[in-house]
Amino acid sequence: MVIAFLGMGFLFFFFKPTFAEVLINEVQIEPEQSVELWNTASESANISGWYLDDNGGSTFFTIPENTFIYPTSCLVFTANFYLNKTSADIIRLFSNATPPTSTSATLIDNYAYDKSPGNNFSFARAPNASTTWVSGASTLGKNNSLLENCLLLPTSTPTLAPTPTPTPQPTTALTPTSIPTVVPTQTPEAATPTPLSEAQETNIMLSEVLINPETGSSEWVEIYNKSDENLTLTDWYLDDAENEGSTAKKFNLQISAKSYAVFELSSAIYNNAGDKIRLLNNSFKEIDATEYTNAPKNQSLNRSSFDSDSALWCYNNPSKNSTNFACPVNTAAPSTPTPAGSILGISSVKNNAPLPKNTLYFSSDFAQNVTLSLKKKPSHTQTASFSAKTKIKSAVSILPILNLLRQNLFVLWISYFLFTCNLLYYSYGYQKERKFSP
Repeated sequence: MVIAFLGMGFLFFFFKPTFAEVLINEVQIEPEQSVELWNTASESANISGWYLDDNGGSTFFTIPENTFIYPTSCLVFTANFYLNKTSADIIRLFSNATPPTSTSATLIDNYAYDKSPGNNFSFARAPNASTTWVSGASTLGKNNSLLENCLLLPTSTPTLAPTPTPTPQPTTALTPTSIPTVVPTQTPEAATPTPLSEAQETNIMLSEVLINPETGSSEWVEIYNKSDENLTLTDWYLDDAENEGSTAKKFNLQISAKSYAVFELSSAIYNNAGDKIRLLNNSFKEIDATEYTNAPKNQSLNRSSFDSDSALWCYNNPSKNSTNFACPVNTAAPSTPTPAGSILGISSVKNNAPLPKNTLYFSSDFAQNVTLSLKKKPSHTQTASFSAKTKIKSAVSILPILNLLRQNLFVLWISYFLFTCNLLYYSYGYQKERKFSP
């Protein structure tokens, strides 16, 4: 087992037991498995002999003896913790009371995840020691929000050598030896993060949102950095439609160039039936937004492209911290039934101007099959295919043909009537002639 640990102090004075003050602050699963621990207490914590373990198994990692964490500081341990990459697992921190395999082991903290966020990506509390977990580029050994070093190495205390007492000489005056003053090392104040410029903000875009997760899981929002520089979002917000009642969720994220970062919501704020997703900067200015309806179970709303503000959004399989799946292109025209007794979008005028005789205009955005009926003869029908926003002559040219046919049928009927009358007349005369012939 390869073990690397950073910031380990060796101090030889008493530390009171510290449990709840030490938390798992960040977890990286690949390429190397690393765990960052954070001491929230105001005193140093002795974690000698504590254990780090995954969910199950008989192998675990033991923190070496004489390992301490300074107040509000971190330590990073890199080893094979046997964490799963492609499936769910739990990283667990135990005290030194008993090993993790014991039923009486004391669990200090743990974090459960679905799968690895990817190479050099990690799950982290943002800000440090908070209850909000996010995923993004690894910041091991650094403050998760301000990206400043959180590893404090022990500073050796200078030993003052005793001043030798000179042998008195009758003719020599003694010069007193000055005692050096030890100046304590000052902890530098945290730098105030510089807000992003407007040009930088235009490169921060909503990428993917899981609105209706499986039971027991949480909503999350993926954000994309379109620029060629690493950007830090400090005190930004995610919210639903304005004035809808939900409280905006504050977050901090570092997003590498051309990369994604995910913010896990501690509580749901988006309605499954339909809502608006808004990304706001630290001044509550809307940077990006999208609307949706009828979010399906465990299907994320993802953006098809970052090339334009009018990119297509669609529901698809979640692609957390990776390239979004392409949205399917629907080439088939939607089927819109035509109510009985009406023809939608068909008229004899276009833009308020009359059309030539026997010409209709179809104003719908989609092609349709429409059945036309003559007002005087509903039994005479003709089905025609109407393309979107076109003038149609063929569908109407049947009308004069039907009129001509009706006229010809009348002539044929009269001819048939006269022919029948003539036939009956001559037949009657022929029978009469045979009756009276000698």
